[in-house]
Amino acid sequence: MKQLLLFFFFCWSASCFAQSSKEPVILNFDDYAIDDQITVPFKTIKVIDARFDKSNVGSISETLRLNGIKLERTPANFPESLASYLPKLFTKILAFDDHNNDTLILLVKQFRLSDYNSLMMSASSDPRLLLKISASFYRLRNEEMTKLFSVDNLFSKKLSSENVMMQGQMNHFRARALLSVLQSILYQKNWQTTGSSFHSSTVEEGIQKRFQLPLFTETDQKIGVYVNFQELKLNRPSVTNVRFITRNNLVVRIEDSTGKELELTRFWGAYDGKRRFIFFRKDLCELTPVDKSFRFISRWQTSDLTGDASYGNYASHYGLVGGALMKSAKNTSWNQFFYLNMDEEEIYLEEVFGKSSLKNMQKDLLK
Repeated sequence: MKQLLLFFFFCWSASCFAQSSKEPVILNFDDYAIDDQITVPFKTIKVIDARFDKSNVGSISETLRLNGIKLERTPANFPESLASYLPKLFTKILAFDDHNNDTLILLVKQFRLSDYNSLMMSASSDPRLLLKISASFYRLRNEEMTKLFSVDNLFSKKLSSENVMMQGQMNHFRARALLSVLQSILYQKNWQTTGSSFHSSTVEEGIQKRFQLPLFTETDQKIGVYVNFQELKLNRPSVTNVRFITRNNLVVRIEDSTGKELELTRFWGAYDGKRRFIFFRKDLCELTPVDKSFRFISRWQTSDLTGDASYGNYASHYGLVGGALMKSAKNTSWNQFFYLNMDEEEIYLEEVFGKSSLKNMQKDLLK
């Protein structure tokens, strides 16, 4: 049975890894509504998209297993840009005041959806929709933006109360779950302004500067080794007089000016003049640009699923037998895409972001 478990995860890893070549699936929620709209003192809503990665809004599972979501990932997008489509979703949730000339501004720094099933080896399932959102809400009046509140959290909503969902129902369940999450974010919020005020032009300039990192704008990208994430963004490697030793186009070691091999555990990453790398799980992993962000390939481990390799935690997710098997296979690993959060230096797996241990393992992962 252990062999069956390992085979299952190998198939999962292969299918997940293949997602990069797929065209995004379009998530159209136009036909879905929600009860109990929230009345707000604004005439309309406007979304400002300040995400580093605008290539998609997350990933979903296109097909289903017998007991829940099939573990095959596909990038997902809305029918329109986030800045155009998100206001339409909030219009389903909010009741606006036509007699008020104020505009509700939503400044979005992160917005990612993902299907997630926490009981993948069990006879039952708990398919959920995850939403990672980091955003700030403002009131716009006479070109002045005053902050209302911010949200920076991972939200989880069960897709269905039943264990078996029909394939044709998935879009319905996702729409209902997403609208419910967005509604919960705005429920019982104070719409009276208490924060600082900024002219709208100042906010626009700030957003432009957000994307004008030396990493993206400077033509002279410096070769060297980064001690931390800030050095990558600022194009300022601490150690510059280095030599990259490669074998079959793979970096096998990095030497300083004296020919001494650098101990990579002391560093964050490197740039060899053509490629950027991150030191992750004792390997130099090449960073692949995705819009104004990065992803990389590394070893995905079974222990990433729960955040703790203890038998008890596995057992709570997979049952006693499944927990024992998961513990015995916890050191098994497969190639998978990891994503770099340009705001917070966090690293996450698309399939289990926020649910995995990665956020709590930064001291081990980002040395």
